[in-house]
Amino acid sequence: VRRGMRACDPGKRSHWGTVLVAEGSGVDGRAYEILDPMNTTEANVIDRATGLTDSPNVAQRPALGSRSWEGIVVLPDGTVYMGDELRPSKGTAGGAIYKFVPSTHWIPGSMPVSDLSQSPLVGGEVYALRLGARSGGTDYGQGSELGLGKWILTDGTRSDAAAKKATGYYRPEDMELDPIAWTNGAARICWTNTGRDESMNYGEVLCLIDELASD
Repeated sequence: VRRGMRACDPGKRSHWGTVLVAEGSGVDGRAYEILDPMNTTEANVIDRATGLTDSPNVAQRPALGSRSWEGIVVLPDGTVYMGDELRPSKGTAGGAIYKFVPSTHWIPGSMPVSDLSQSPLVGGEVYALRLGARSGGTDYGQGSELGLGKWILTDGTRSDAAAKKATGYYRPEDMELDPIAWTNGAARICWTNTGRDESMNYGEVLCLIDELASD
């Protein structure tokens, strides 16, 4: 279908007829959207820095931010959840969990897009998950990896998420939407916290339920 990505990793179908793929390539991993993938062949990314491709059926999605992509969940309205495959190092937190909220939401059930400019992934805002709800949400940091939290607006980069003290995990891998919870009206997102067996830091599955705050 296409070439030119660096360390291509996660991929998910969208509800508007495209495929979203991304790079697990460190701080500068980018996301791309493919239109009509069954009939798109020999497409190339010419310049990762600028997002230039040689096909109108492939577009980089800078609005989703940059990171070492690992795991994607795409909701019917264009909201996207994603993880950053980063291990903690010398006191710096591991990878954060992010949420992209499109500027223009997709209307579920609409006809598939015929042009990539119609995709809800063209523009929006990226938030990072920060846990710690006590004292007005000020008790975030090491020791608050579980419990209540909120989404913090970022510029979509790993460095900004770290500066705003997003909660870190040990190389979060994969990501899926809980289909039973979704049928019951809840957005429950699960991923694996990889850990490292040699250090007796064993992997585990973590889940978040994204809902409006009562206040």
